[in-house]
Amino acid sequence: MNKAAGAIYVFSRSWRSKFKLKIGAGQWKKKMAEQRNLQFELDRILKKVHDHGLHSLTHKEKKILKQATKSEQMRNE
Repeated sequence: MNKAAGAIYVFSRSWRSKFKLKIGAGQWKKKMAEQRNLQFELDRILKKVHDHGLHSLTHKEKKILKQATKSEQMRNE
């Protein structure tokens, strides 16, 4: 009985590894999509500031800009 359990464990290792890779790849893709969306939003906000001035931003846009600035500063430390 223990040999059968051991064999199942050995054969399932490759399956588990592939499963973990798929989960990791999915999380990575999701994070990259979020980064692209954030960059698009930041570009839009910065264009609005350039065209209409800082006073034209909504509270939400100012919050996004402040969070992005803080995140970039932390990354550069």
